[in-house]
Amino acid sequence: MVLRSALLCTLAVLLLAGPAYAGDDEAIRVNEIAPAAGKVELVDVFRNESFPPDRPEGYVVNVYDGAGNQLASQPFSPPAVFADPVVLDFALPADAGQVCFGYATDPDSTEPPDEYIYHCLGYGNVTNPVIKKRKFQTRGPRFLDTLTPAPGPGQSVQRQPCGKGALAAPTLGAPNTRVPAACEGLPACDDPLAPHPPLKPTVKVPRRRDVDRPLFLSVRLNVDGDISLRGSLFSSAGGYAFGPLERELQANKTVRLRIPTGRRARRIVKRAARRGEETRVAFRAVIRDKECRPGRFHSSRVFTLPP
Repeated sequence: MVLRSALLCTLAVLLLAGPAYAGDDEAIRVNEIAPAAGKVELVDVFRNESFPPDRPEGYVVNVYDGAGNQLASQPFSPPAVFADPVVLDFALPADAGQVCFGYATDPDSTEPPDEYIYHCLGYGNVTNPVIKKRKFQTRGPRFLDTLTPAPGPGQSVQRQPCGKGALAAPTLGAPNTRVPAACEGLPACDDPLAPHPPLKPTVKVPRRRDVDRPLFLSVRLNVDGDISLRGSLFSSAGGYAFGPLERELQANKTVRLRIPTGRRARRIVKRAARRGEETRVAFRAVIRDKECRPGRFHSSRVFTLPP
């Protein structure tokens, strides 16, 4: 029995994108370390943002050696504005060091550094990283991945768009030198303002359907991503839910998802047909890209299966 659709709904798309930071303070990065010059640069990756005033304890930049011993500290009181890179003076170890930005804590606090440090950049033989787990980056590198060799004469450690560090001639107060080899094969997960391609998903269902034959949805996305789909088939003769149906999506390649239409579906459709009624298939698909801060699309459709 060939069934024609009485309704083809327009794809409803909702894009939920944007950086996954909880506040402006979490967008501050240790952007450059120049041990020979005794300089540390901080930058706000959102640009022209200010620290929220709801942290009465303020913020702090700490310097550690490779073993995790604190060597120096400089506090900041909110609100503080980082419209331009901020360059600070520190006595920095030459062989191995770590510079971290976070919020200040009580000197007697027993919290581990991971709980109050937002970002670190390190160099040399760091045997005890003060921050060990991934922070605020869904697909960015861990702190251990940001370590570089100790800078030589005329070099500084500079944060790259992927979050890793690289060695280059100092650029304090100016944009960092891009070192492509440091981020080869990695997305710009530590640069929220990096351009990303517009995301264009397409979901299609054949105009002609036969409940006695497989029913496929065609899904296409212009970048790598994935899809998760749930739905139901229903009429007064009965119904059932199906899913989740999940598939990986490769950029610009069409993927076919099969909607379950086995014996149970055929019974429901044919019973409804004998009553002169239609059967409907409804689904809701969530399509995501593979960007560092994933975009999310919702596509909802209802297909009427006439008797």
